[in-house]
Amino acid sequence: MIAAVAVDVALPHLDRTFDYRVPEGMAVAVGVRVRVAFAGRLVTGIVLALHDDASHATADIRALVSPATVLTQTMAALVRAVADRYAGTFADVVRFVVPPRHARAETAALAAPLAPLPTPQPIASSLAALPVRGLDAFMARHARGEALAACLELPTVIDVHDAVADLAVGLVAHGSVIVVAPAARDVDALAAALDARGVSALVMRAGDGPSARQRVFTAVSRAERCVVVGTRAAAFAPVGERGTTIVLGDGDDALVEAQAPGWHAREVALLRGTVQSWSTLLVSHHRSVEVAAHVAAGTVRPLEVPREAWRRASVRCEAVPERYDDADPLLHRLRIPPSAFRAMREALRTGPVLVSVAQRGYVTAVRCAGCRESARCTACGGPIGVAAEGAAPRCRWCGTAAWSCTWCGGTRVLFRALGGERTREELGRAFPDVPIRVVDAEHPLPTMPEGPHLLVVTPGAEPRGRAVLGVILDVETVLARHDLNAASEALRRWLEVAARVQPDGRVLVVGSPTAPAVQALVRADPVGFADRELAARTVAGLPPAVHCALIEAPVGTPAAREVADGVAAARVLGPVVRSDAERWLILHAELVPLRAAVRAMVVRRSAGKTLAGIAVRLDPLELAT
Repeated sequence: MIAAVAVDVALPHLDRTFDYRVPEGMAVAVGVRVRVAFAGRLVTGIVLALHDDASHATADIRALVSPATVLTQTMAALVRAVADRYAGTFADVVRFVVPPRHARAETAALAAPLAPLPTPQPIASSLAALPVRGLDAFMARHARGEALAACLELPTVIDVHDAVADLAVGLVAHGSVIVVAPAARDVDALAAALDARGVSALVMRAGDGPSARQRVFTAVSRAERCVVVGTRAAAFAPVGERGTTIVLGDGDDALVEAQAPGWHAREVALLRGTVQSWSTLLVSHHRSVEVAAHVAAGTVRPLEVPREAWRRASVRCEAVPERYDDADPLLHRLRIPPSAFRAMREALRTGPVLVSVAQRGYVTAVRCAGCRESARCTACGGPIGVAAEGAAPRCRWCGTAAWSCTWCGGTRVLFRALGGERTREELGRAFPDVPIRVVDAEHPLPTMPEGPHLLVVTPGAEPRGRAVLGVILDVETVLARHDLNAASEALRRWLEVAARVQPDGRVLVVGSPTAPAVQALVRADPVGFADRELAARTVAGLPPAVHCALIEAPVGTPAAREVADGVAAARVLGPVVRSDAERWLILHAELVPLRAAVRAMVVRRSAGKTLAGIAVRLDPLELAT
């Protein structure tokens, strides 16, 4: 018997299976882990197939690591599809599917009884009062066994975690459900919401240790039908042949894997529908431009809330301009205008107030006091910031403290972008008797406090619960980011703030009322904004209307030119030189030829041992302009 083994070697030119003889008496089956000799050393591999053709087998399998099946043929097909989609290797992707083996946890999990089938308890659905066109048809067609892909954008009055839990309860009767969330706090909220509905979810977090990952992986792979909740890698959960993946907040960059090949959980879920009888449901308060492109292409069907119902179920948002009467120097430009201070003072009589800032820290960017130019580090080009009151300006990248303006030679600075700590100081002077707390990734707050509190929050750190008032600062700073998705990402973050405000409360957006993202927030129209953004990018020939390969390579390396020469009618943008590396963008209307050209380049360079220092990403979410 011959085993086709996928070895744990991530070299692109070796991205295939290798044949090994199965020793007599060794109980090797498809999907098990084995140890084999490869290039003079022992490596781990996974058996993908068994056959009788011994023409290519030159060595025996050395050992059977475990008799447990860790990769079914269906999951192997998904791994292959994701690797091909992002021009990566099988070994690059399979490490996110199969955790490193923890023998004790695996043995205990295999001996444990199977997880009981979910038996949801009746509970009033958060979606019952919200008319959603197409939702009933989606549920009915899924129950008949059809594999569907749809998106659902929810107004801010609806708690998205409760809504996803209700959807999972309705879907689990007809197959397993995977819920993929951007952050661990979302996972905890979803697990609690499901538990309140009588469904005990299997939780897969990126931060879990080897024992916990092995235990949950084994339990999920053995379950007949279950609900899995986890961060982005949960999109690969090895559940049954039929079910649904619900992706929460697909526009969040936390759903993009930082390591090669840089897959997105949304695309993994959609690819799963091509290799299994598996449905995909994208749920968010916001529609990303990428989802708008899928809707326009017909690969994702929208489940729509009627416009009037959407507006009635949205927290009221108002734009408050920063600029006032130019004749009054005291009101020329205020970060928090008087009308916002009055609203905050009024709201603090009854409950907490959220103040959303762009970044944590003290002062994150400064200007030269002499010529007003942005202060950049003379050593590395990074932004200059101030860590605390009275501290000297220092580079936020390399830490260099000696700074002088490259334009006028000045050494004095003006604050340009303020962080959470500096904002807390400003609010402390205006509201000396109100408790003020900075809430960010380093100082989390699980739930909203009761009574008067000022919470200065950074994006993604908003506590559970609802405040009386939300105030959004640093609008122009966020919109000025050098990224193609800056406006769409800003709108997504602002909607998350609005979702943490009481239905009868309001949100004040301190910034230009003419900015399209601000207008979309005020009009409660994230779907229309995504459609208009997609139309503009289609005219300009920019992603996601076209596909993109982002290539970073040492200066002078012709890797990008090799890709461009391998695909007809490609647009080449670049290079942008940063330190000793350069970045190129290769744009093309079709994914298949672009992917083939990228794959050919990396395979050729891998075989020639000239791939070092070259990084390639297909269709990255963040794309500097």
